[in-house]
Amino acid sequence: MKLRARHIHHIETLTDNILGLVINFGVTLAVFNVWLGQDVTVSQNLQVSLVCFVMAYARKFTLRRWFSAWIGRVYANREPV
Repeated sequence: MKLRARHIHHIETLTDNILGLVINFGVTLAVFNVWLGQDVTVSQNLQVSLVCFVMAYARKFTLRRWFSAWIGRVYANREPV
């Protein structure tokens, strides 16, 4: 299989969001349970974290593709030096 730009964009986005999910999971537990005094279970925290993961993935991948297309158009219309 030939590795295309969109595949690399998926790999980058997935790697970034998995790291974000791990960080978010710990921070959210600390914020809700320690800082705000809410009794949030690990299961509840995981559910919220997964929703945020899906939304962040869709957002980042869409933005990455838009910017990639924009950069491609800029370079395609560039005058030779």
